[in-house]
This record gives sequence, structure tokens and C-alpha cells, in this order.
Amino acid sequence: MSRGRILLVVFTYIFSSFCSFSEAQQTSVDPIPRVAAPAKQAAVIAELVDNYESTFVPTGRTLAEIINLPAKIFTKMIWLHNMMEVTEGPITRSMIEVYERLNQERDAANTEFHEKVTAALARLDVI
Repeated sequence: MSRGRILLVVFTYIFSSFCSFSEAQQTSVDPIPRVAAPAKQAAVIAELVDNYESTFVPTGRTLAEIINLPAKIFTKMIWLHNMMEVTEGPITRSMIEVYERLNQERDAANTEFHEKVTAALARLDVI
């Protein structure tokens, strides 16, 4: 599930809570507790998405910060691809090993993210 899709689901849920704000005003019920729990859960989901993104690419507030971060999965894959583009001859065994290791890291990150975000979305549905 993409980050945009997850955020769309979360914000749609929160928006539906805000839509009932006028109903709450009419019945003089305080809507803030009703919105606070989904907003907290949405923040948890947004943090999960940010952490997931940072496992693939360096993320930071400034370019200098990003440049000084260690290479991540996509950065390493791009470097490996560029090396295969400019070199002559067959792909070496070490290139294949690095590619396989990077794919395993990617698959592990995808599985971990999917499990965590599914649980977080389930908690949001309960709220």
C-alpha cells in the first residue's frame, strides 16, 4: 500500500469525524475527544510511513544532512545499476550477491511495514 493511499485513508477517516462537528454543536456534545483518538492514530501511521520511507532513501531536513547520511537500499541499488551500465564485461558474482542482499533487505522492510501499518489501520478502524 503506497504512502499516499495510506494517508488518504487516514485523512478521510479524520475528515468524516470533522464533518460530524456540526452535528455535535447542535447536540452540544464536545467533538474534541471524538477527533483526538483518530488524530493520534493518524500520527502513528504517518510516523510508520516516514520510517518506512527512510529505510529506502536518506531523509533529512537539509541537503547537507541528507548527503551525510549513510547510503540506503535504493541508493545502493542505483549505484549498482550505474556500475553495470558503465562497465564492460559480464556481471560479477559479487554484484549478484549484493543485489540479492539488497532485495532481501527490501523484502524484509516491506513485510515489516505491511504488518505494522495493517495493525495500525485496524486500530484506527476500531476507534
